Amino acid sequence: MAGLHGFVRTCLIILVSVIPLWLCQVYAKFNPLKSIFFFGLSLITIGFPVGIPVVRMPTVVVPVAIQTLALTLLFCSIGIITHKDLSNWGSILSIGLLGLLISTFLNRQFLHLSLITGLLSYATMLIFLGYLIFDANIAMNSYTEAKKLGGLFLISILLANSLSILQDIIVLFFELLGSGDSDSDDDSGGFDSFW
Repeated sequence: MAGLHGFVRTCLIILVSVIPLWLCQVYAKFNPLKSIFFFGLSLITIGFPVGIPVVRMPTVVVPVAIQTLALTLLFCSIGIITHKDLSNWGSILSIGLLGLLISTFLNRQFLHLSLITGLLSYATMLIFLGYLIFDANIAMNSYTEAKKLGGLFLISILLANSLSILQDIIVLFFELLGSGDSDSDDDSGGFDSFW
């Protein structure tokens, strides 16, 4: 049951961080000051959960941060150098994420199988690596439009795009952080195991 509480907490953190992120992206093209305000709010809501593992497990965080950095550079580079528009990936990744959430809930609530927990951990990493490629590609494709608008619009669009990438990085960081302690006896591995 403890794994379920961590899962619910993680889902709430994601939801709380997604709302300001979404508002930042909505306001980016027509009200840049509100967009910049929601950017700051997003940094607070995203930054708080990141501080918890840094304080509680400092010796584990550094290698995981290096792994996350390497994966981020690699997969964002793929999204940036791909000249093809990858906006159709969004629906595929969203369906995968929804399936992942349902599978995780069912496994934690009813099945309690460590094999499925491990597979879901790898699936989470793959989905969010896909999101890194997708978001980096969207950011590059929207840069020319943002450059035409200029001024605060340029800043707000770039900040909104950077938040999407930052959220992908944080989820990947949590997943790598949780997968590092898979030798523990409890079945709460994965993304929210630091809870």
